Amino acid sequence: MMKSKIGISIEKDLSEKLDGLVQALSELKISKSELIEAILRAYFKSSVNQREKARELIVLKRSGKL
Repeated sequence: MMKSKIGISIEKDLSEKLDGLVQALSELKISKSELIEAILRAYFKSSVNQREKARELIVLKRSGKL
């Protein structure tokens, strides 16, 4: 499977939560990149309308409700 590298910036609290989850799953020897990829894969394979859900999430984040 071909991979593409992207650079992202996330808030420190999210990065810390990712670190905690990676540590909690240490038996799997995963990286933050692998964890984020799995989360994104699950999101895009879900039956929700990704465009509408992304819009909703961005509005909630920008309004401070997320």
